[in-house]
Amino acid sequence: IHIGYGKTGSSALQSFFAKHKDQLKENNIIYPDHQSFLLAKKGWVSSGNGSMLIDKTFEIDSKKSCHYLFSSEHLGGVLKSEENFIELITRFGNDIAIICYCRDLFEHYISTWGQYIKRGGGTKNINEYSSIYGGFYKDVLNCLQLAEKFKIKFYVRNYSRHKSSLVNSFLEVLNLDVSEFDVSSDERQVVNRSLTISEYTLQTLFNKYFERSEER
Repeated sequence: IHIGYGKTGSSALQSFFAKHKDQLKENNIIYPDHQSFLLAKKGWVSSGNGSMLIDKTFEIDSKKSCHYLFSSEHLGGVLKSEENFIELITRFGNDIAIICYCRDLFEHYISTWGQYIKRGGGTKNINEYSSIYGGFYKDVLNCLQLAEKFKIKFYVRNYSRHKSSLVNSFLEVLNLDVSEFDVSSDERQVVNRSLTISEYTLQTLFNKYFERSEER
């Protein structure tokens, strides 16, 4: 289960998973189909297929000798609850591995501020944004403690250290040979790129003086 967190390359990984779904299957890993694949295969921002995991009507085929892969930043928020953790284990057993990516504090702060401007319609400058910034570090620690309590494998990787070889780092956790995947073209593609300071300034003015709409 890949749980993000925000601004740690989740869309880039989900794009890779969707594009290489067949190759993953050849390596005994099923990445269940989801409506988000249409965006992911185009290299756009996507939500992943994690919503299927928390859908109580979804069932894993226990007769298949394979692994299932789920990915969504929203799962980090779900699995910080002990009640949800217990429900997950009750449904699927404890043969589960959780993979999460963190990011250096100030790098993450700047990146989430940029997301707030670019996609959230925000108008606060980078200093004012500190009043609403919500880091994910406590959530990571809480999830890690629950994983230890219920003897669930939990892998943490620092996106700031692995962003130039993100797919490689993920496949290594899965004990897959990266040479079996054409990762070079995928990793050159930037999903949800950061803007320049000039672009952020211009977007802030648009956010401030023009009403937000679906068309914009």
